[in-house]
Amino acid sequence: MSLIIYFCLQLYVNYLYKLLRVLLFFMLAFDFEFLTLYTLLFLFCWWLYFGYLIFIFIHTSLFTEQQKQSLLQEKPFPTITIIIPTFNEELIIKDKIENTIALDYPIDKLRILFCDGGSTDNTQKIIHFYTKNTEARKKIDLIHSPDKGKIPQLNYAISHASSDIIVISDADALLSPNALYVIQENLSQEKIGLIGLSSEPRNAIKEEAYFWNQQNRLRLAESHFYSPLYVIATCYAFRKDLIQQFPKDVIADDIYISFYAIKKGYKTRYTPEATVTELRSPTKTTELVKHKIRKTNAFLHELFRYFTPFLHAKSRWQIIFFTRFFRATLGPILSLIFVLIFVYLLFTSLTKLLPLLTFGILSLTYLLIRPDALRGFWLKLKMFLLIHVILYYCLITYLFYRQTTVYKRIR
Repeated sequence: MSLIIYFCLQLYVNYLYKLLRVLLFFMLAFDFEFLTLYTLLFLFCWWLYFGYLIFIFIHTSLFTEQQKQSLLQEKPFPTITIIIPTFNEELIIKDKIENTIALDYPIDKLRILFCDGGSTDNTQKIIHFYTKNTEARKKIDLIHSPDKGKIPQLNYAISHASSDIIVISDADALLSPNALYVIQENLSQEKIGLIGLSSEPRNAIKEEAYFWNQQNRLRLAESHFYSPLYVIATCYAFRKDLIQQFPKDVIADDIYISFYAIKKGYKTRYTPEATVTELRSPTKTTELVKHKIRKTNAFLHELFRYFTPFLHAKSRWQIIFFTRFFRATLGPILSLIFVLIFVYLLFTSLTKLLPLLTFGILSLTYLLIRPDALRGFWLKLKMFLLIHVILYYCLITYLFYRQTTVYKRIR
């Protein structure tokens, strides 16, 4: 496999060399300044949408770190507190409780802490029922947050946790039985401060399922290269000493804590060895759009918060962070400008060579990234366009958009 990748890289280098010769020819045929600007714009967009992915996935294929995954340890298992914020969860809370108490981990090392934000349905009654159960009551506690919203609930619950490891899990997330063993094994490594589990939605529309499949692949590749951009809110875990409280203006706890862990000198690991299934997922396009708008605004909020601190971060993290930063901010704008110039050249250029060459490079690059490019092509194109429409909307409305961690959930 390595020889095949090396051979492909050699062909790709030869191809780029020939491309440079062609560009020199065009510099004589076109205005030099225009061609320079066009080339720079093309290279910038190419890196954001293609080059970064090629770089990350090739690095993963060639230099995948061998991770230690022995679940049998000589030293004592660390204590774990699972924090589950709840608010009007009566439709799913029973499944969550039964899934959580069935997780494989020493009972004397585990505490399950439900933190309710003032539910007005039967959520608290259902949790109370399990606290009276002989087996479950040794693990389960219920506390009541004085404020609504996920961040206030998390801060209140963290202040009541004293374990070595804290696991944050949404009420609509079902964990694989081995999740806690995988979490403690990874966090036993000195440089790892945060771990996220590979996530998948249940009964979601195909666009959402495709989106999460691609996000899991990218986060795993980034994890092998250095650290994933961020973990998923459905379930993540961290060392107790990583963070004491979330700032009050945080909307997306999963994004904030991922950036914060890097700032504190830790790495994050994203692992497929344990999984989490999200029970509530968009089943209609309108639900998907509302969900992505909310998540995108929270994402932009944290990107802008950490832009300056990460100017002095390690180079590998800067590659990940700033590529994803510019892809979410300048990428949609510059790519639109590039497309407009491309269309203009296609219809006005006498030779048509420059736009055709551009199209050929992009097509070959896309095929290099995705050998199965034609399979599900329209779904991929639809999601690409949808995500960019959402990015345009969020960038335009960012200064005026207000949201909190209290919102109407997908049912």
